[in-house]
Amino acid sequence: MMKKITLLLALLMISFGYSQNLPLDFSTADQLGTVGDGAASSIVKDGDNDVLQIVGANHAWDHAKFTFTQNVDLSDDANNTITFKIKPVNGTGSGNHLFKFEGGTGGPAVAQLEYTTTGTDWQTITLDFPPGLGSYPTLVFFVDSGEAGAAFADTYFVDDISIGATVVGTDATLSDLTVGGSTITGFDANTTSYTVEVANGTTEVPVVTATTTDTGASTIVSAAGSLPGDTTVEVTAANGTTKKTYTVSFSFPITFPFNFEGSTQGWIGDGGPGVSNGTNSDVLEVVAGVSAWDNVQVTFTTPVDLSDDDNNTLRFTIQSTTAADGEVHQHGVSFQNTAGGIEGAYEANFQTTGKEVANIELDFGAGLGTSSKFVIFTDVGDLGAIQATPNVNGTDTNGLSGTYVIDDITLGANVLNVKNNNVLDFSMYPNPTSNMLNISAKEIIQDTHIFNVLGKNVMSVNVNNRKASIDVSNLATGIYLVKYIVNGTIGTAKFVKQ
Repeated sequence: MMKKITLLLALLMISFGYSQNLPLDFSTADQLGTVGDGAASSIVKDGDNDVLQIVGANHAWDHAKFTFTQNVDLSDDANNTITFKIKPVNGTGSGNHLFKFEGGTGGPAVAQLEYTTTGTDWQTITLDFPPGLGSYPTLVFFVDSGEAGAAFADTYFVDDISIGATVVGTDATLSDLTVGGSTITGFDANTTSYTVEVANGTTEVPVVTATTTDTGASTIVSAAGSLPGDTTVEVTAANGTTKKTYTVSFSFPITFPFNFEGSTQGWIGDGGPGVSNGTNSDVLEVVAGVSAWDNVQVTFTTPVDLSDDDNNTLRFTIQSTTAADGEVHQHGVSFQNTAGGIEGAYEANFQTTGKEVANIELDFGAGLGTSSKFVIFTDVGDLGAIQATPNVNGTDTNGLSGTYVIDDITLGANVLNVKNNNVLDFSMYPNPTSNMLNISAKEIIQDTHIFNVLGKNVMSVNVNNRKASIDVSNLATGIYLVKYIVNGTIGTAKFVKQ
């Protein structure tokens, strides 16, 4: 059998003259080696890691060959253990392999050991060669050992072939990486970058815990300074020199609501507008250009569901900081990249006047599906697709420039219509407010209830007076509806909590 192997090698191996030595980590092209018996090889990426890919054929002795610049010395029995990692990509091989040194001097001409693999995971192979060996100029890495036929063909990733007394000293991988005690979804030892979403409003950086594959390796975890941010895990192998860095990037989900507290929350400008967090880092400031259809847009992490007609009312505030007094501008919104329900973009127009703060409420109709993108057009002609109510058309301001401040974008339930507060002589100030909300009427105000944009009662106050001051400092920023009773008549009014 060995004569057959030697004959095959003599016939099929081609030397390209690359300079190679152990260890081989396949980070450079000169470590590629040559191939024989139908195999093909290349250096590829597995995750972020460079590895040797050997594509086997249907021959009995598919292999890769390495000719070393300096002979590999196997004469010291305390330091002739070979270790490497191998991954059967498809799991279609026989699992029987051979690791062979050839051309020996000072000992047997050939030194070889068999090994096996199972499954399709990365496996660490340890081959402890016996005493009495010499030095060898050639390594032949057989991915098939005596099995021929297409049924045994497979592709293999190989990495980190080394020699020494220890077999795991160069391993700087992790066997587990957890956030808050749970393994990161899709974790793989050779993938070093991950993105993990945390709930909007989260301020505490989640705890990242790392477990090394080699118990002799060590880790340094550097937590993100704030959210969003990156936590890094630097792994140092037992040899003290081989290192690998894993990065966990924490981000907030891009979805409703958008309050823009300290972040533009994934919004970008398209067609000319510049986007920032505004003077106090708590709004979306849009500095529009002079192009037609200037807009800002956001792509959701998960498509938003507009199919529930009771919960697809869009609300936000918008204010021009550059328009002249009394100047009317037309704008639009568009839910795009839709799926399910009625096809196409879901669109509507609205207007602003001068520098007045406009509280926009657009109630989309039934029969809609999901949308992965939302667009606010700062200057626009008429939109005309699946419109919301109310919808304003007829004033084309397409191509006009301007700066706008947008805040508190929510999508939720319908709320009660605002009644004419003049009928009840009801007033409310300051609006917006951050702490106290003052209310008054000519007659006694009985019960007062405050609802959020989802229709949830978040506060109730038994007033029984013509005036009252309500502490709203504990409410989250956003738009709220005040429902009050004056002389048995129910009225509603909106205010903005800053």
